Amino acid sequence: MISTVILVVVGLFALAMIVSSDFRGKVLTTLRIRSNAALDKATTSVEREKDQFQQLLKKARDQQAKVANVMALSNSAQKDLKAKQDAVDSAKRDYKMAVDMKASEETVNNCAAKHAAAKTAVTAQEQVCTELAHAADEARKALETTRENLKKIEADISSDEAKAELTSALKTTGDTLQAAKDMNSNFSAIGEERKKIDQDLERARAGVDLARGSKADQEMDDIRKKAAAAAARAELDAEINGGPAKAN
Repeated sequence: MISTVILVVVGLFALAMIVSSDFRGKVLTTLRIRSNAALDKATTSVEREKDQFQQLLKKARDQQAKVANVMALSNSAQKDLKAKQDAVDSAKRDYKMAVDMKASEETVNNCAAKHAAAKTAVTAQEQVCTELAHAADEARKALETTRENLKKIEADISSDEAKAELTSALKTTGDTLQAAKDMNSNFSAIGEERKKIDQDLERARAGVDLARGSKADQEMDDIRKKAAAAAARAELDAEINGGPAKAN
């Protein structure tokens, strides 16, 4: 019976997750909040800082690879520009040679067209090289900024570690002081109990004294006890000495 109820509840929950986007969103939000809170409690702030720093290092390495790629494209574009510039010089030489050798009008025109096309290619390549060089420079500067920021973050983490250790030491000191304060309170309470015990003892003694009577009565009792003791000793002494006991 219980298993059937559980299955029904699970089924209704799954149906609500599928049908109601609002319900699904609330459930997922609740799970995210609760899981993040649990994870935060499982780690310290410094540990989370170090983890984020490692993620930034990974991004920095990816950034470095992309910067290297842009720089490689810029270098390659410069090589292509040199090749196109050489093509212009070659086309110029062919044109001059065709003119000097009195080549046909068609050949001369063809050489001139090749030279013009080569120059156009150089102009376009120069634009590409300029933009790539600018992009490479900007990317390199961004990478340097990232590295400087990472150094600062690393130094901050070291400082935060020291702060965390200091915080722990201060908490320990605070706990120790509080424990000492609590012990002092306990000592005071013990002292109060000791006073009560002493007071009870004095009351008991006073009760005994009162039971004995007044001071005069107590003194008379002491006199009688001393007289009885003296009489007993006198009688014993007389028996030992062989004579009758002397009455006081």
